[in-house]
Amino acid sequence: MASAGYFNQDTIASIITSPNAFSPVGLIRLSGISAFSIARTIASRSFNEKIKSHFLYRTSFIDSKEEVFDEGLIVFMRAPNSFTGEDVVELHFHGNPYVLSKAISLLIQNGARQSLPGEFSFRAFRNGKISLDQAEGISSLIASTNEYSAQRSFRLLQGNVKEGIQSLRDQLERFLMEVEMDIDFSDQDLSVIDFSSWSNGLKNWVDEVRKIREDFLKRKPLLEGVKLAFIGEPNSGKSSLFNRLLGMDRSIVSDEAGTTRDTVKESIIVGDILFRITDTAGLREGAGYVESKGIEKSLQESKDSDLILFVVDASVLEKKADSMERTLSLIGVEQRSKIKILLNKIDLVSNSVDFLKNQNSLKQLKIPIFAVSALTGEGFDQFLGSIQENLEESDGQGSFEIGRMRHFEVLGKAIESVQEAILKVDRGEKLPDLLSADLRLAVESLGEITGEFSNDDMLNRIFSSFCIGK
Repeated sequence: MASAGYFNQDTIASIITSPNAFSPVGLIRLSGISAFSIARTIASRSFNEKIKSHFLYRTSFIDSKEEVFDEGLIVFMRAPNSFTGEDVVELHFHGNPYVLSKAISLLIQNGARQSLPGEFSFRAFRNGKISLDQAEGISSLIASTNEYSAQRSFRLLQGNVKEGIQSLRDQLERFLMEVEMDIDFSDQDLSVIDFSSWSNGLKNWVDEVRKIREDFLKRKPLLEGVKLAFIGEPNSGKSSLFNRLLGMDRSIVSDEAGTTRDTVKESIIVGDILFRITDTAGLREGAGYVESKGIEKSLQESKDSDLILFVVDASVLEKKADSMERTLSLIGVEQRSKIKILLNKIDLVSNSVDFLKNQNSLKQLKIPIFAVSALTGEGFDQFLGSIQENLEESDGQGSFEIGRMRHFEVLGKAIESVQEAILKVDRGEKLPDLLSADLRLAVESLGEITGEFSNDDMLNRIFSSFCIGK
């Protein structure tokens, strides 16, 4: 069962700005039937129930000894015209951690309860102010790291996913209505359905939902940050390129092979894209125990990454062509689509243009190649521009965009239920009651996204991942 706290009717309170930061303003929110009366216990001004809703009033804030400890503003938002749909009060203090801590302690002493993570959003959902996917949009917007993720989260908050899910449900419910009408004729061995057309319609529905899910997977790195790993042989310049991209010396750079024996991780925003970058141990045969453990981590990192930057030393490329191919084979054929070759130290080559033209062995790999120099920065802009362009491209095949992995998984459940109905028809099992059961499962799955079909455990998992005060 979910935590009982989420389902109580008591009055909750929380600091809704950063509780530990010094800032011009700090806010505390209360929500619940006693929000106004509890807020009045620390407001020196004589407020009564006739004050106007959604108007700001200036007041002094007093402690239990009626001593003033801050001055600020108070606003009362009468139910149901508030975020949570309940009576809400917001108190505006100076943004001092001590002041905010004292105020929230007084409010709790006077009858409020510290809110659980996401409890204000939960109450908004419970009271029909927002759907479950819109509540998730709030959490996603707060956690957004770039313009794309912020825009997508805002569309989720606006209800775009809810509208898209409703369209998918409407389609399924039309198929469900047809098959349930057929139940009335089943005892007479009659049917009013063209099952071939009915099944094809469901197949089209499945194709549409698959495109929505595929679009999400393609764009997922932009939402969460692109995982990018530097992979290659020792002394190829991985750490130097890592440092060049960060703009600071983060990884140790040395002529000694095997200097990097563990993964080094950093994050950086390039353009409008968050990159989660990892420098890894060089891949080579005959490494010692410690270095070999680093190599194992390197290979695991390549599997977990969205992009693999395979770094090759251009100055010794002709001598190491065979070892380069062996190193690539360590990464694995299944990872090839994620690889881009960075031909590093191009500054040591006399004519980089002619040099690239003559690299037939590299071209045969059919992997994108970029000539760069960690020392001079040559080719970096072209390389980064290409990555940004590729990431920002979208097929846009889906009818709408989902915003969370939970949505992706729920749509997968819906597809499974619909495919079960299709398989029954293909096998000649045209039993309306069984087909109806499959489609009802699919409809209920879709309802899990918006919260129309939910359980306490699911709601607890979702809202407990939110931040305190939201």
